[in-house]
Amino acid sequence: MAIPLPRPLHSLNAEELAAAAKDRRWPKWQTMALLHSLRLPTLNAALLRPGQSPGEIRTAAHALATVLGTDRLMIRSDGGVEKKQYYRGGNTFSIGEVAHRAQPLLADGRAVILASPTNRFTNRLTVMIRMDRPGPGIRGTFTLEALGPGYDVADLTRGELPPQVTTQLDDVD
Repeated sequence: MAIPLPRPLHSLNAEELAAAAKDRRWPKWQTMALLHSLRLPTLNAALLRPGQSPGEIRTAAHALATVLGTDRLMIRSDGGVEKKQYYRGGNTFSIGEVAHRAQPLLADGRAVILASPTNRFTNRLTVMIRMDRPGPGIRGTFTLEALGPGYDVADLTRGELPPQVTTQLDDVD
């Protein structure tokens, strides 16, 4: 089966977004597709799957960069259910470096998400969203945790500091 050529998230139609939002192989991409399908703000991005060739990586990078009007992209990776050995990503690179940086991740069986360039050191606000459901059909909890300027959501997920603001809604359907 051929791997589809990556397309920017914002170019996917409702049916394609729904399919991506149901695909549990790549949870970060799944979440981005779900949020975008709900018309919530997301970075524009493209998903590269393990097995994509260097040419496909370069094509996807140039296509996304053209749509964004930039010469740099952020690289994140998605390993499915993450294990102890986690790749710390979220760094921005020039288009010329993208294939070189992405190829080892793909070879390691990780998906790569190319996204709009950001700079974690100049963020004005970082928010982590978490939805917890004890089981199918059981109401759960929706939590937002926020950090102010200069922080990154990874600071929260790695437990390096507590959130500066927390909002939680219980009994969410």
